Amino acid sequence: MTGGFAKQLVYGLDFERYDTTRPRFKTRLDATGQTRFANQQQKAFSGADTDMLGIFAQTNMTLIDALLDLQMS
Repeated sequence: MTGGFAKQLVYGLDFERYDTTRPRFKTRLDATGQTRFANQQQKAFSGADTDMLGIFAQTNMTLIDALLDLQMS
């Protein structure tokens, strides 16, 4: 820190992965109320696999020691 001013460069990577499934089941009854089938799997909504990659760099500055800090990204 020189004269009340300090600077720091921060950088890095961020990776996230999401695997989403949306199972759904159906049961069908006939006109007499009898169960034709129960808990049959049904794909009403598709699942999703998501990969996200982030790269970042930012500068942290201290202008007045222990009083004023700035983060610029």
